[in-house]
Amino acid sequence: MVTMLEIKRDWNKIPNLLTGIRLFLSPIPGILFWSDHLTASTRWWATWIFVAVAATDILDGYLARKRGEVTNLGKMMDPMVDKALVIFTLAAICVYNPFMWLPTMIIVWRESAVTLLRTRARDRGIVIAASTSGKIKMVIQSIAVALMLVPLKGVWLLLASNMMLAAVVVTLASWYDYYSKFADVE
Repeated sequence: MVTMLEIKRDWNKIPNLLTGIRLFLSPIPGILFWSDHLTASTRWWATWIFVAVAATDILDGYLARKRGEVTNLGKMMDPMVDKALVIFTLAAICVYNPFMWLPTMIIVWRESAVTLLRTRARDRGIVIAASTSGKIKMVIQSIAVALMLVPLKGVWLLLASNMMLAAVVVTLASWYDYYSKFADVE
C-alpha cells in the first residue's frame, strides 16, 4: 500500500512524473479512435500516441533503476498505466469491431485476476513483482493493439487479427504463470 507520505515524497521523481504523464495520455488513443470522424489520419494519430505511451514504459523503468528512484508509488502506478492504456484502447476498438469483444474480455479478466492476486499478496506482506511472462504479455498486447488501430486492409488486417490471437494466448499463459506461482496466496 502506498502511503500519503510516499506520494508526497516521491511524486516529483522523474520516473514517476513520466509515469504520470503516461497515465494522463493513456486514454487519448482510445478517444481518438472512438471519435465520430474516424479517418485514416485520426487512426494514425491514435496509433502513434499509443506506441509512444507504450514505449515510454521502458523508459520510466530504466530511469527509475538508473537513478536509484524505484519507489512504491512507481511500482503501483506503472502497471495501472499499462492496463489503462490497453483496456481503454481495446474498448474503443470494440465499438467499430464487434469481433474484438471476446479478446478484450479475456484481457480484462486476466488483468483483473492478476491485480486481485497481487492485492491479496500485498495484504499478506508478499510482493509479486512483474514476471518475464507479464512483460512479454505487455509487449505482445501493445503490438496487437497498435496494429488494430492502424487503418489496415487485406493481408495486413489478417496479420493484425493473428497478432491479437497471439496476444490472447500469451495473456492466458501469463495468467497461468502468475497463478501457478502464487496460488497459495488465494
